[in-house]
Order: sequence, then structure tokens, then C-alpha cells
Amino acid sequence: MASPRALRGVAQPRVQTIGELLTELADGKLRVEPDRTGAPEWAEHRKRLLLDSVFRGWPVGPLYALVTAEGPRTVVDGGQRLSALQEFVSGAIDVDGRLAPHDDLLRDIDGKTYAELPTGLRNAFDDYPVVVIEFQGLAPEEVRPALFRLNDANHLSPAQRSVLESGAFGEQIRELTVKAADWGLT
Repeated sequence: MASPRALRGVAQPRVQTIGELLTELADGKLRVEPDRTGAPEWAEHRKRLLLDSVFRGWPVGPLYALVTAEGPRTVVDGGQRLSALQEFVSGAIDVDGRLAPHDDLLRDIDGKTYAELPTGLRNAFDDYPVVVIEFQGLAPEEVRPALFRLNDANHLSPAQRSVLESGAFGEQIRELTVKAADWGLT
């Protein structure tokens, strides 16, 4: 039986700012693994809810990253959150200042992109802390079951649950589905 000390070595929390994470992403020190659960891409409204939470100082979910000796850290859960933050900084989406509950500051920046924000708000956004749980020494075949246990399986569709539970076979199905779409077969 493993000791509690040995168990603490697999998942280590780390706090980074949005600015640090996006810089690492741009520099190739961090990458986002493509979603393998079959979850749909986030709608614009959900992305704007994430931005709203950041500007209100509300907590956002952690990112989970796999750390290996071979390459950059890989975000294996939370990639859509990170992508939405990256889209905002690049100007692809703007703030929706009309979301409830009403906030005068958010109302004032309604419709603004990152570049259009006052410097103080851009700095506050860049400095917003995000928890990154790093999996160190986790074998590749353990990533899927670890993520399945992290995500509430009751909120997954039967197809998503099947892909998550099916291991290597589910991985092959997902890859073939993506290739079929690329080849125009869907």
C-alpha cells in the first residue's frame, strides 16, 4: 500500500496568472490537448460568462496539466477556458457588460475588447490568478480515468461517457471521426 506521502507526488497545485499562462502558450512552453471527450465547443455566451467571472474576481475552474520530461506542459482539462481567455486577448471576443447581476464597471466596458480596456483593467485581467493542477509522473494510460473522475460523469452525454470509459478504442473512434470530418465524409 502506498504511503500518503507517495500519493501527494502525482498532483501538485500551482498558481499562475492569466498573463503567464498565455505567454507560455504563445512561447510553446504550454500546449492544449485537443478535446477527446466529444464535448461541444463553448458558445460565445459561455466564453463571455468566463470573462465576466474574471472581471468580478469570482473563481474559475482550475486547469489540469500533464508534466513530462519530454516536452511542454500539456493542458488536458480546462483547455476551452484557456482558449476563451486567449480569444479575448486576441480581440476575437468582447465583454458582455449586461450580464446579471448588474455591475457598473462591467456595464462601462460592455462591448470592449482586451485592447480597448483601460490599462488598469488589462493589468488586472493579466494578473488574475488561475490554479493549475499539474500531474507529474502520471502514466499516459492513467490520464483518461483520472479526468473521468474529475469531471462529473452525471453531466456527460452517453456518447461522451462512452468515449471516456472506453480507453484506447474510444481514442481510435475519436481520431477516425475527426479524420472523416476532415475528409468531408460526414
